[in-house]
Amino acid sequence: MKQWRNYLAGLLSALMLSGCALGISEIPLAELEQKYATGASRFIDIDGLRVHYRDEGEGQPIVLLHGILTSLHTWDGWVHELKSDYRVISLDIPAFGLTGPANFEYNRDHYTRFIHHFTQAIGLERFVLAGNSLGGYFAWNYAIEYPEQVQKLVLIDAAGFKQKVPLPMWAFTAPVIGTITMHFTPRFASTILLRQVYAQPERINDALVDHYYDMQLRPGNRKAAQSLFRYANAQSVQDAPGKERISMPTLLMWGEQDRWIPMSHFERWRQALPHAQSVTYPDAGHMPMEEIPVKSARDLKRFLEGRPIPPK
Repeated sequence: MKQWRNYLAGLLSALMLSGCALGISEIPLAELEQKYATGASRFIDIDGLRVHYRDEGEGQPIVLLHGILTSLHTWDGWVHELKSDYRVISLDIPAFGLTGPANFEYNRDHYTRFIHHFTQAIGLERFVLAGNSLGGYFAWNYAIEYPEQVQKLVLIDAAGFKQKVPLPMWAFTAPVIGTITMHFTPRFASTILLRQVYAQPERINDALVDHYYDMQLRPGNRKAAQSLFRYANAQSVQDAPGKERISMPTLLMWGEQDRWIPMSHFERWRQALPHAQSVTYPDAGHMPMEEIPVKSARDLKRFLEGRPIPPK
């Protein structure tokens, strides 16, 4: 009975995400750039792909990789807290944000190569690398491929172990539902998404929902996300290899109310990386850097400065 109840609940949510209610098909890229490519936004050509990024502050470089169905805006709170002391680089990774669809096959090796070409293009030799969720997966894989570049590694609710696929990743790739999702996505789908990844619903406001919604409607993003999710879904059926090769100082950060990658994964990361420092947040979900940016950024500063992080 429980299995069927979960199935029906998932199906209902998936139908809502699919846009069975009327939704906007796409938002022109020029309109999105006029609205969101402001202030510190820059664009750079990486192997023929026009990449949106921001490079703010001075000092030790920190490169930030976001997770699924979001963009560099997820780091805005951290950038505000860190840019007075550090050079903070955030980017829309291919398939998301204003960068949009990649011109390569969606897999770990190609994303690793893309990140390498990006960091080389903006002149980085050694830097701190931080990633959340799927961005965390790319971050730690980059760290084992280019250990001479990654001075310190920060993994925030990072993927890396066998797990159940989060609902949006399933909905985007499911037969029929996935096809419909490519054409119509209602705004309330972004509200559902945020309620899944935030621990405290009162932290979600209309501007945040609009941002998530608008970025999904960038031409090509939903199709690109579908391709990436197919790869990620296939990888999620087993533990990803290579973690024993992570040698640089590492910080594990986790929201205790994460519904997508739960605390059991945090414990597995601690076992895999006994040298790592760690901190968890009782009042945060899947994206503590977005949901509680001040608190989590201050803990990051302590780690970077070699100071202990007090227990929460």
